[in-house]
Amino acid sequence: MTMIETPRFPDDISFGSQGGPAYETSITVTGGGHEKRNINWPVPRHEFNAAFGVRNKAQLATLIAFFHSMAGMGHSFRYKDHSDYSSASAMRVAVSATDQDLGDGDGATRTFQLVKNYTTGALTRARPISKPVIGTTLVSIGDVLSTLFYTLDTTTGIITFDTDLTGSGITNITQANPAVVTDPGHNVVNGSTQHISNVAGMVELNGGRFVATWIDINSYSLAVDTSAFTAYTSGGERHTLPQTGETVKAGFEFDVPCRFNTDTLSTVLDNYETQSASAPIIEIRV
Repeated sequence: MTMIETPRFPDDISFGSQGGPAYETSITVTGGGHEKRNINWPVPRHEFNAAFGVRNKAQLATLIAFFHSMAGMGHSFRYKDHSDYSSASAMRVAVSATDQDLGDGDGATRTFQLVKNYTTGALTRARPISKPVIGTTLVSIGDVLSTLFYTLDTTTGIITFDTDLTGSGITNITQANPAVVTDPGHNVVNGSTQHISNVAGMVELNGGRFVATWIDINSYSLAVDTSAFTAYTSGGERHTLPQTGETVKAGFEFDVPCRFNTDTLSTVLDNYETQSASAPIIEIRV
């Protein structure tokens, strides 16, 4: 069976489809009428019926063609669940780079799985997201938007950060807005984010992450106002990889990996203008 990454199931048909998340729970009832419940699936398996999205002849023809292309249950595909397709806290809210916590940095971990967290009170259910939509993902480290030094696999939802670009050659940091760092022969890339630590004097910078702007081979600026900070005296390290104390977060749109749950597409032509079909669809584990 092949996972077809593109095209995904037709959006205009999935928009009107019926379905949602399903869990599997085993319930044992005791002699006294009490229940013992066991949650068998840590994450849900979504089920849909695309029949409810077919509203005209053109859509029925599209569904039939897609069903043939997938060979019924043979191939899997991306499906947009219009009721839940974004990392944002509400529908029709734009995604942001701080929507979902993916995990904490430790200075060594380079891979993080996209997840969507569903929280009610003290209960949180983390749903792994394996099919982010290309071009929609924003990533942050320590709540600072990061656009460099990582790759996103849109077939697995795994973010992989590049090997740490580090340095300890800082000789001065100005009290200014923005702060200018003297770091002879540095390898800082314009637009990168830098985690700063082990600075003596200007200790307010320690543990912070700031966007860097390349000035020349010996200096760069950091997007922070240090005018009121303590004067720099010595030291300083910088890192691009998520460090201890920094949370990696992301915002994204996503699809559900699915397949048809039947090898028979049953259609009905009620009259020339109306038609219907039964097209059950089920999520697959990837």
